[in-house]
Amino acid sequence: AIRHLSAPAHLGLSTVRCCSLNSGSLLAANARQSQFGSLLRNRLRNQSRSPLGGNAIRRCHSSAPPSASPVWHPMVAHLTAGQRRAVGIWLATCAGMTAGAVVLGGLTRLTRSGLSMTNWSLFKELPPVTQADWEREFQRYQAYPEYEYIVRERGSMSLNDFKAIFWLEFLHRTWGRAIGAAFLLPAAYFWARGRFQPAMRKRVLIYGSLILGQGLLGWYMVRSGLSKDTLTQDVPRVSQYRLAAHLGSALLLFSLFTWSALTHLLPFTQFGAAVALRGRLAAAATC
Repeated sequence: AIRHLSAPAHLGLSTVRCCSLNSGSLLAANARQSQFGSLLRNRLRNQSRSPLGGNAIRRCHSSAPPSASPVWHPMVAHLTAGQRRAVGIWLATCAGMTAGAVVLGGLTRLTRSGLSMTNWSLFKELPPVTQADWEREFQRYQAYPEYEYIVRERGSMSLNDFKAIFWLEFLHRTWGRAIGAAFLLPAAYFWARGRFQPAMRKRVLIYGSLILGQGLLGWYMVRSGLSKDTLTQDVPRVSQYRLAAHLGSALLLFSLFTWSALTHLLPFTQFGAAVALRGRLAAAATC
């Protein structure tokens, strides 16, 4: 029994001895690694303080290329930063005004104000001024189906009620003319100053045609609601197809204005990021 018990005890002492040796080896290795790290840090610190080492480090950093300049669309690459900004702000303003026209058009639709003005003129369209002018305009409105529908639904319609819907429709039309002026005058200036490349000139002509067509299409839509032939269950309505075309062309114009504005205000960031990344990788490789 004593012989059988002595073997495990002997094994236990050997295991303890081996663990002690391994622990000592690990401590010695850690000490050597710490000493090597301290020597390396001191060497690098002394090298950075020396004139030769500092110059070498500065040369390594100076060899890295500067941050890549932004890449612009060829249509606007010939412009300076200030010129691109001016043209971009002008186009963004036109886009915002177009969005405002869509909002005003929705309000005229919801308040049934779109048929309050029964005539249309591109330039000679002024609101009534005197009381006689308002009464004359109101009498002209009474000759169309919408007045009959409102009287049938509400019982009556006063001159003040007519003025409320008239002013909203007049504001909508005046806002459209303001978009035309805000587009045409700066476009003529930028064109004369050589701010437009041939591709941008084509865009400007397309945008101007869409603005003019938008006004004509709006009146074409209103005319469909003034006719008794388009009554739906004795309710005057504009043609849904003309309404969709009027709204769709406005959204198209807004999209085109926004597209061109961003072309002038923002560079091709994805190309710029790729060039900058390539420069950083090249700098890291040389250092």
